[in-house]
Amino acid sequence: RGGKWDAGRKAWVFPSEAKVEVLEALRDMSGLKVEDKARAALTIAFVEDGEGIAVTGETFPVKSLLRGLEGKWSKPSSSWVFPVASLQALRQALCASGDVGEVV
Repeated sequence: RGGKWDAGRKAWVFPSEAKVEVLEALRDMSGLKVEDKARAALTIAFVEDGEGIAVTGETFPVKSLLRGLEGKWSKPSSSWVFPVASLQALRQALCASGDVGEVV
């Protein structure tokens, strides 16, 4: 399933894209109660130049979703940038995602 042992954490670490599959596998094992409490907290704000909107916060767990919504990663601002016209669709997609807990 793509997991790797992290000796520092003393835990198996899986890519965020494998989350659903890993949770289902754990739930299928008898005797284990598995809860998914990992929810990203994100902020949507207008970019300073007014030419776009930026999504910041705990974006790593939802980077595939953000990329799929045609966001572009901005290293200087450590945010995902989108055209202003996509604000409503972006907010709806993030709020509908089971991996996002809060959108401000």
